Amino acid sequence: MLQVMVESEQGVVAISEHMPTTVEEISSSWLTDQLRTSGLITNGEVSAISHSQVGQGVGLMCLLHQLEIDYEGSEVQAPRSLIAKTAVSDLATREMARTFKFYENEVNFYRTAANISPMRTPRCIAVEHDKATDDFILILEDLSDCSTYSQVDGCPPEIAKTAIAALAKHHAAFWETSLFGSQLEWVPKGWEPPIPQSIQEGVRGGLDNFINGFRDHLDEHIISLCSRFPDVATELVDFSGRPLTFVHGDFHVGNLFFTDDEVIAFDWQFPLHTVGAYDLGYFISQNLTVEDRRECEEDLIGIYHDSLVRNGIEYRREQLLEDYERVLLICLMPQILAGGGMELANDEAKKLVIERLNRVTSAIHDHGAGSWMP
Repeated sequence: MLQVMVESEQGVVAISEHMPTTVEEISSSWLTDQLRTSGLITNGEVSAISHSQVGQGVGLMCLLHQLEIDYEGSEVQAPRSLIAKTAVSDLATREMARTFKFYENEVNFYRTAANISPMRTPRCIAVEHDKATDDFILILEDLSDCSTYSQVDGCPPEIAKTAIAALAKHHAAFWETSLFGSQLEWVPKGWEPPIPQSIQEGVRGGLDNFINGFRDHLDEHIISLCSRFPDVATELVDFSGRPLTFVHGDFHVGNLFFTDDEVIAFDWQFPLHTVGAYDLGYFISQNLTVEDRRECEEDLIGIYHDSLVRNGIEYRREQLLEDYERVLLICLMPQILAGGGMELANDEAKKLVIERLNRVTSAIHDHGAGSWMP
């Protein structure tokens, strides 16, 4: 495929001359080339593509489209549908994505880390990114036939156990790996600029709106904790000196597909090089109902820790619990950002914020996690 050289802040980079930046620009010839390169077709070619948008909702950083594909020639094993992921057009969202390298991060994940992780991820047929414009495109396998679960309704405990077991294997594969000094050096530490500073400012800007809008779901202790975040968020998320791994960063049940024997994780835009308890606490505190969490939390933490130990990881359970409880506090900040600084597009979006908030605050109370506030 032809390439052009583009000058950017990162230097001279090579990109595909005909890289599509919107779903409308995906041509039959381009998709044929990608499918042949990936080995999914041999002699046939794409003759027609239709598309429909999927996954619409509040807070989405990307556009997702399902591609329906017709072929010329005999290609029995060729995929009849795929998922295209591209950048949004909204300028404010694009600026946020560039600041935090959301698009570049996901591209880098599929290029450097997906094949290392024992946790299944969607098969990537095409991955391209233009550093000059921050346009990107991912063509991924369509997993719409897999089982999914609602974050609002809560993840069933047995499904949560399956998800945590898969997560632990993923973390073990990257635990303190030297790859963070080479092919994974792009993965940001959670306390490095601009992540904590931007979160801290976002919390400061949205705190009053959050408290006023969700006061019925907040007690004085939680309000007091929230009021501390603008001054201590950067310190709170600093886990330097702890054993670190490759964290998904947004590990919730809405970002997972399930088969009878596999967990498939997607949406790798927010990866972090930090403690594994980040994903663990993020998932348990926000994705199970309060009742289910209280019933199976100890078992879930045990599944995670036991899996690490079986994989040769030395991580004291007491240290895990300390990190876990700090993460419970950290998980309160996304609720402030969502409820105080983001326009909630519909009742369902507000309901999700309320559910997550009630679950996180109950976990903070149950663990006395406020004691970890700097």
